[in-house]
Amino acid sequence: MGIQLGEILMKKIFFIFIILNGGYLEADLNDDSKLVMQKPYVDSLDQVANIFDLLITPTSLNIKNVSVSKPSSRTLIKLNLPKKSDQYFIRFLDKDLKENIILGLGNPFYASAQHIGYEDSPVSGGLVSSADIEVAIPINVEARYIVISRKDSSGNIQDIQQVEIE
Repeated sequence: MGIQLGEILMKKIFFIFIILNGGYLEADLNDDSKLVMQKPYVDSLDQVANIFDLLITPTSLNIKNVSVSKPSSRTLIKLNLPKKSDQYFIRFLDKDLKENIILGLGNPFYASAQHIGYEDSPVSGGLVSSADIEVAIPINVEARYIVISRKDSSGNIQDIQQVEIE
């Protein structure tokens, strides 16, 4: 009987403790401040972005043009977050060399040939020496450097070349 009475008394004390401490918890439901999330990529034809026209080779990166405009549908189709199958990547770094964005390019140096009647052909494309790509990043991203990187045979990403954005 003493044990049961002690358990009941402990439950009541715990309940009173919770009620008294509940007064410290406060929620402001009328708070007008909102957290605005900025996406690290461009996903709309209406979104103004920094557009980078790049010429890349397996060993180099060259910035042909930088502009501020709305991206084309062709540009948006090619923008991908990195996937396991990607061989090449474009990375954007800030002034402290911290990575802002990484985009997967797949293998831009392999041109696929998709023609009717050749679907079962053993050869469906071939290697190319360079690729012209257009990349769009949001205006709010402070990019100072562009880096082209490649995945090695063990899956590690190795930088090929780093170029400063002027």
